[in-house]
Amino acid sequence: MRSDLLVRSATPRDAPAIHRIIDACAADGTVLPRDQEDITLAIPSFVVGVVRGEVVGCAALVTCGPSLAEIRSVAVSPAGRGTGVGAAIISHLISEAHFLRFDRLFLLTRIPEFFRRLGFRVVDPDALPDSFLSDLVRCQKRSLFNKFVMTRSLVNGPIDALGPGFAGAAGDAGVPAYPSRPDPASVETVPAGVLVGAAQ
Repeated sequence: MRSDLLVRSATPRDAPAIHRIIDACAADGTVLPRDQEDITLAIPSFVVGVVRGEVVGCAALVTCGPSLAEIRSVAVSPAGRGTGVGAAIISHLISEAHFLRFDRLFLLTRIPEFFRRLGFRVVDPDALPDSFLSDLVRCQKRSLFNKFVMTRSLVNGPIDALGPGFAGAAGDAGVPAYPSRPDPASVETVPAGVLVGAAQ
């Protein structure tokens, strides 16, 4: 991993760069496209990878229930690929999820090999509650087609099922709930050359 990489919470000023990176990755179907207004509204959920002042990657952590969170919109710019940016961002979110006392993370992806290296495991989509699947398709306009459902346990125990407390990815008003960021002194940044919370 490059030594000049910094991972931090996103700010509204990062929204245009996040939008460009997600758009570029959406072209090959790696992630779903998101418009800049949506990204700006969701900015509290995002972290970014920065190299020499330039945003080169992003991902979002979204609360799905009392003990479960989803990692979304994982994207890295062409210049940042193959340099450990994506792994550092995911590892940062794993550490953040630990701090926020989530029991489990899950995500949808077309590249399971990358996430396996960070401790995620493929599970059957039937493990997702019907309420979440309905919200996924109807409200979020997302699909499981050609995607893998993956989970990572943050506590000791099995990771085959998503477990209790999975209320779906949207709140009562249909708006995703974003976790409060931990104290910046704890996991706000990933120091140069360090992977925080990576899988053993």
